[in-house]
Amino acid sequence: MKTDVRTGVVSGNGFETEYFSFGEGETPAVIIPGLNLGRMTSSAGAVAKGYEKFAEEFTVYLIDRRRDPPPSYTVEEMAADTAEAMDRLSIRDACVFGASQGGMIAMEIAARRPGLVKKLALASTAMKVTADAFSPIEKWIDLSKKGDGRALCLDFGERIYPPETFGRMRETLSAFGDAATREDLEKFAVIAGGARDFDGSRDAALIKCPVLVGADREDLIFGDEALRVAEYFPGGAELFVTRGCGHAMYDTSPEFRERLFRFFTEQSGGL
Repeated sequence: MKTDVRTGVVSGNGFETEYFSFGEGETPAVIIPGLNLGRMTSSAGAVAKGYEKFAEEFTVYLIDRRRDPPPSYTVEEMAADTAEAMDRLSIRDACVFGASQGGMIAMEIAARRPGLVKKLALASTAMKVTADAFSPIEKWIDLSKKGDGRALCLDFGERIYPPETFGRMRETLSAFGDAATREDLEKFAVIAGGARDFDGSRDAALIKCPVLVGADREDLIFGDEALRVAEYFPGGAELFVTRGCGHAMYDTSPEFRERLFRFFTEQSGGL
């Protein structure tokens, strides 16, 4: 099935952010991606193909980070910007899926703007970013500041993908890193730094909607903390666990994507 993609720019209160959408379903679904180098709109076709089944039931939006972040840009500020972008796009009562840092942003939106989120799905994220968890991110920030896009992309790929997948993608990742601009690297460093000392546990009790948490037992970024996220929700959350799919299990596990689709389409309370 061919999935047509629509791209656009949302202007908020002092910022602009790119987004793309696909599908014609009545229910809005929002994807909030994790860290990325460059513009997510350049991957719009691949995302739409990967989520083409969702296009039958949903109008799917992927909302990127703001174009020109300030020197210090926290997850909470990213969440406020994303929520405002949803307001400008007239998105409410949506099924929201956040991956990695995008999961932190999604949790903040669900806690602080509950009217925007009907269901919340998270993958490979953390409720608390410890010093150990931030260590690989700190390395990426250092590489981006040095302007070494190739080393950044290779270390990033090796940590988030299982070995076989990383082996297949090694040359592509190297080329992508070589093509990164100074502006791409500077923006990456700022956005990556926003996860430092993140602690969403104070707001977890405010999230009342159904929650699905996906995590891999061999996550090399957040480790066991990715598995513990489900424990923080007083109302309960379903935990979907993979093994050997890596931090990027939201991309590498077809079973998780199938469970995500069923979670978004089943009746509320069907956890």
